[in-house]
Amino acid sequence: MFFKRKEHSGRTAKKRLLTVVSRDRANVTAEFMLKLSTELIAAATKYVETDYESVSVTIERDLGGVVLQARVPIRGYRPVSA
Repeated sequence: MFFKRKEHSGRTAKKRLLTVVSRDRANVTAEFMLKLSTELIAAATKYVETDYESVSVTIERDLGGVVLQARVPIRGYRPVSA
C-alpha cells in the first residue's frame, strides 16, 4: 500500500502564494487555473510517472505576452501503446 508524504505547511503556503500571484499577474480566475492545471497533469501522466505534490503550473504576463509554465518532476516513463 502506498502512502502520500505529508507536505510541510511552509511549502504548501509557498505553492499557494505563487499560484495566487501568478494568477493575479495573468488576470485569470482560480477556476481557470484549476481546470488548466488538472488537464495538463492528466495529459502528462499518460506518458510519465510523477510526484503530484511537486507539480506546479503558473501563468504570468510579462512584456513579451503571457507565459505558461508547467513544472512536472518525472520519476519514470510509461510505455506508449500504438
